[in-house]
Amino acid sequence: MIGGAAETLEKPAQSSTAMGKNIFHAGPAGAGQVAKVCNNQVLAVQMIATAEAMAMGVANGLEPAVLAEIMPPELGR
Repeated sequence: MIGGAAETLEKPAQSSTAMGKNIFHAGPAGAGQVAKVCNNQVLAVQMIATAEAMAMGVANGLEPAVLAEIMPPELGR
């Protein structure tokens, strides 16, 4: 996720592919950082929800491995 004027991003985008294959132009300068924070917020909430669900299941007698298989893959696996 990078921000800046599109015409100035060609060279930095090429070197960024050494760090990862998915390069997203998020908009003007600073937009990449905002997009990263938004993405991190969603991931954090998802991790918290997964941990709470696992704790509730285990507290009510479920085996953690079984519950982890039942829960959708996008919830932390």
